[in-house]
Amino acid sequence: GAKDQDKLIEILAQARRNGKVTALSTNLRSGLWGFSKGAELPHPLKQEALSVLSKALEHSDIVLASIADEQELKFYDEDTPQYEHAKRMHNCGVKKVVITDGPRDIFVSWQEDGALKQEWVEIFPVKEEERGNEAGLGDAFTGGFLLGDITGKSPPESARIGALMGATALKC
Repeated sequence: GAKDQDKLIEILAQARRNGKVTALSTNLRSGLWGFSKGAELPHPLKQEALSVLSKALEHSDIVLASIADEQELKFYDEDTPQYEHAKRMHNCGVKKVVITDGPRDIFVSWQEDGALKQEWVEIFPVKEEERGNEAGLGDAFTGGFLLGDITGKSPPESARIGALMGATALKC
């Protein structure tokens, strides 16, 4: 509910004020918000999800998102490049943005020494016959990325670690 959403935003804000690095995985689950995938933007629950996410972005240093979630919430044309989505997040104060696109390469955008850097990180998809259950794939990717980040790896290196962790989870 709204109280829990406000509490989450306040926790992120307080952590950031205390000098902690905050990370947010958008991980949109439209059914949990109460709207169907592809619902029109005026849908009130979709508007609520977009509002909560926008507030959370203002207090997040790192954001991990999927292009599908970005397109679902913002209704960008499917041809809108990832850097446009990253730009929106950077404008909210996010320092590192990672945008996944299923089994395709990962887009990483980050601020370093006052400059914006962007890179595509090549992944090596798991062969169809080697795939297991996809449950946990995103969590494994996120954990791998954050492990790389807290151990001082660059954002592209961290994305590679995340991709390897995700591939490992997919093979289980």
